Amino acid sequence: MADEDGFKSSDGEVCRNVDELQKWMDASSSEGDASWDSECDSEEAQDVLGELKTFPKPCHVDQAVSKLLFIDMSASMKKADVRHIGGGLLRRIDAARHVLKQLVSQQQSSGAIGDLYSIVTFSKGSYAIPLQHRSASEAVVALSKDESFIPCGPICYETLLAPLKKLVMPGLKTQVVFLSDGCPSSLQPRMLPDLQLVAASYPGLAIHTVGLGQCDFSILQQIAQIARGSFSQACCDMNNLVNTITSLSKTMTCTRQDSSAERPVREVAFDSARRYVAGAIRSWSRACRISFRLWNGQLLQGQSKPARVAMHKNPFMQGGMRFVHRFADESISRSMVAKFSKYPQDDNSLSYVEAFVKNTKQTRILGKKFHEALRKTWQTWRAPADGKRQQKQQGRPKRWAAFNVHDDVPRLVSCAQCFVYEGAVHGAPSDVFVAEAFLRGSEQQGFVKWINNRGEILVPASSANYSMAPEAFAHFCLDSTNGRMMASDLQGVLRAGYGPCRRVHLTDPQMLSLEQEFGPADLGQSAMQKFRSLHTCNQLCKKLHLSSLTSIARPPRVRNSIGRKDASASVPVVPPLGAMRAETRGRSPGRREKYPEPEADLAQRQKETVKPLDLLLTSTQDASKKALFVGEYTHLFTAAAAKLVTQKLSEAERLNWTSTELRWPAGALQAELKRSVEWLRRCGVTAMDGVDATQLPNHSPGQLAAAIWVMPFPRGKAARSRSSELKDAIQDLIQGFVKSVANFLDLQAEGGVGGKVSIILLAHQHLAWKLPTELSTAKGPFLREVFWMDLAPLLRLGYHPRFGDERDASRTARYHENDEVVVVQWRRKRGDGDRPGGMTDQRVRSESARSRSRSCSSNR
Repeated sequence: MADEDGFKSSDGEVCRNVDELQKWMDASSSEGDASWDSECDSEEAQDVLGELKTFPKPCHVDQAVSKLLFIDMSASMKKADVRHIGGGLLRRIDAARHVLKQLVSQQQSSGAIGDLYSIVTFSKGSYAIPLQHRSASEAVVALSKDESFIPCGPICYETLLAPLKKLVMPGLKTQVVFLSDGCPSSLQPRMLPDLQLVAASYPGLAIHTVGLGQCDFSILQQIAQIARGSFSQACCDMNNLVNTITSLSKTMTCTRQDSSAERPVREVAFDSARRYVAGAIRSWSRACRISFRLWNGQLLQGQSKPARVAMHKNPFMQGGMRFVHRFADESISRSMVAKFSKYPQDDNSLSYVEAFVKNTKQTRILGKKFHEALRKTWQTWRAPADGKRQQKQQGRPKRWAAFNVHDDVPRLVSCAQCFVYEGAVHGAPSDVFVAEAFLRGSEQQGFVKWINNRGEILVPASSANYSMAPEAFAHFCLDSTNGRMMASDLQGVLRAGYGPCRRVHLTDPQMLSLEQEFGPADLGQSAMQKFRSLHTCNQLCKKLHLSSLTSIARPPRVRNSIGRKDASASVPVVPPLGAMRAETRGRSPGRREKYPEPEADLAQRQKETVKPLDLLLTSTQDASKKALFVGEYTHLFTAAAAKLVTQKLSEAERLNWTSTELRWPAGALQAELKRSVEWLRRCGVTAMDGVDATQLPNHSPGQLAAAIWVMPFPRGKAARSRSSELKDAIQDLIQGFVKSVANFLDLQAEGGVGGKVSIILLAHQHLAWKLPTELSTAKGPFLREVFWMDLAPLLRLGYHPRFGDERDASRTARYHENDEVVVVQWRRKRGDGDRPGGMTDQRVRSESARSRSRSCSSNR
């Protein structure tokens, strides 16, 4: 059976299951099956997707652009195998001319009325220019002349360089559309380097390529990648070709006005993309492979394992934001690729690659849920279908259940797993990067993009590359998250099988969310709304009993552009679940995940939350505080804090910190302790043990701006201790620490407010331990203030809490995942009228109870 990434199944087993799956899907074509989707009426079920011809006019574009239309005139373009929308077959050249005329009209409708068009045809090593720098209307007329477009002879891609140099106008942005139906049998070695020189000489040049048919388009892909363009593949179907060109037209409209298109790109020399040769890698390096997990929307860093890796210095492909290098990991048998940012201003740090990892992790999570929902419906259909097996298994339900699991439904949607590596790898432009399995389909037939990140559907049902799975998966994402998230930019390869139920293996997906939390390519609700308007439920949607997209909650329409840099961030208001219909007919078989409703007082919540950098940096955020950390069992918190501060500050700073513990651990945790101490000492942090937090006068740390204790726990007390004993012990411990450290606080720090003592713990611990609101010390009274604590940035950098008792040696604490985390701070009282700020205990109690309730609901 196939694993999640689809690498272990034999084609015979897959085809057998896919064929049976097709029979299951055929059962939904009966008239009675429309009733399965109770929220889809008969008229809606008959809706079809019309042709996308134009899009709304924006403001007039003053800056003209030179557009060059390059058309392959090889003999293969005479083939009449393009299926027409109204029936019949068209020649490839006629279909190409038709969609290019449509592209010109779309560009004119978008406001680009001053653009200049040129047409270039080439074959047999020569080229012709039927039109040079003319208006859009003249370009449409020229494309209608049959005598200018007579296919003959072979194609030679080197020919495009001469007319390209001739037609590019200095100082004017140039967009090239190159349409071809095949790759030449040979390619001159100097072709790609010469193209790189042309692209470097004209920063405003972008070449967009379109492959028509099912040939090897690897060189066509690389031409687009080298010249800052995009590659699209269309099958011999007019509907698919129209959608492909429409999407390309919108890309051209967006990039001409997008300031990010002008960002300087790192200078690289490309290797040939004709064949992936992993065996050519020779120089091996040592690195760490870092694991991540996604919990409650937060990406948390896991373990780091040593790895022996190798990489080609030069990339062989590039995407919209990253260069792609050949890569190998000695412990992973698959061919792999590594990805780096194209832009020098991106530091390729751990925080930068997290956006890529988060997109992939979330897609894989939703993919598993999609498979589970499909599996339940599949088994419901399979069980009564085979009367003999059903009769045979009567009285033996366990074996019948095992039979269903063995003959499971194929995984229709899988997503390539990504890995994060850190280390000085030979040939790598940075120390942190992501890698994933290389998809062979990108060089051979079958690499397809079904849905782009704008929510547009690119492959119609009539296409040879069609599968119901991508659209049904996007629909499932909206349905299972109540309209909050959707997987987009669904691209990859088709797996073995036939018919509309073929499996798809995805790479580099893009998640869309209402809060736009998945990086700069997350276009949010506008892209999700586009998919809603274009999607027509297929048989797979109905088999899964997915709700109609019109019934899934959606936020109100907004007018401000999501893509604008000056657009202020806003959180859309979604109708509460209680306002939805109580009747839930047509729900998917799997339990729909319930997401917490947006807080009505987000601004208040932000005021009540302390960020880690608020504890660690001065009020001007340009220098670190002098700080003392106590109770640091293996110094994980201090190490994560040091990483966070060094990332924030532009220059490396020697941190004036001291990190202490009463007694360091022995045994299994010594390795973790050693790594933390080595990192801290490189940052200038003093790490020591033998320090009693309640007896600091014997270990004077000097004038402090901050003293921090994370998750304190009385030594010698177990988690099973009586609550009254534990409460008394923790009160003595924390009060002793505050009184002790008060003698060393800088009373003039933070603009006269003075240094603060911070205790980070769980909300229910704070409520149970009843810490005093005012505490008398040798330096006067101190007031207690309570705030929410945002631990996420530190968790991502390797911090994880400890139990504080004997369980630390063998188990990882996760108690912080089920409750709110608070920071209890004590500061000097500045007069009789001074009152504590922060939250009341009642506020903490109500929010903590709500958080635990949500956590329990999501874990059911």
